[in-house]
Amino acid sequence: MRTEGREPPPRPTLEAYARDTGLKWAAFVAAQYPILRSEADDVVSTVLLEAYQAGWDTIVMPDQWVRCRLKQRALDRIRQLRRVDLVPLPEPHEETLAWADAAAEGDPAQQVAGAEDERLLRELLRHLPLEQRENVYLELAGFSAKERGQALGWSETNARVALHRSRNALQKLLNERADYRVQVPGVKESTA
Repeated sequence: MRTEGREPPPRPTLEAYARDTGLKWAAFVAAQYPILRSEADDVVSTVLLEAYQAGWDTIVMPDQWVRCRLKQRALDRIRQLRRVDLVPLPEPHEETLAWADAAAEGDPAQQVAGAEDERLLRELLRHLPLEQRENVYLELAGFSAKERGQALGWSETNARVALHRSRNALQKLLNERADYRVQVPGVKESTA
């Protein structure tokens, strides 16, 4: 597609960017780093303050810049927590995402099943390449394909294709487990 003669869409102000994407980035941090669930907003605020101090208008690719800085600041905070032993690192079975909680509200049996599903999902996600895993976390945090593509430095189409491939890979991993059968959303059921 030719873009000659077209100007890129105007960049939102930092305030508008924070308002439109702040909660999504916080959900991304909470999903990617469960130990920081209660501090995700603080990590996002720190990064947006850094963007202001660096000169928001001078940042060439803001979504990628924010994602990289979020990862750096989250890892810094995790190192700090480990150093002073403020928070013990959770076991994978203790991690619970908000979207799993929302799906299992009310019924205790569903809550137990939801926690087990989440543990399994986290275990399986570890088998995906880092960028595909981040793409899945961004999807779970509510980012659109276009936003995921911008954050990862991909086109919107590549973000969609990578998500589809991630889902297929997760379905294949699930099918290899004899003790667990579930259908991944967005993947056609195979007869094999």
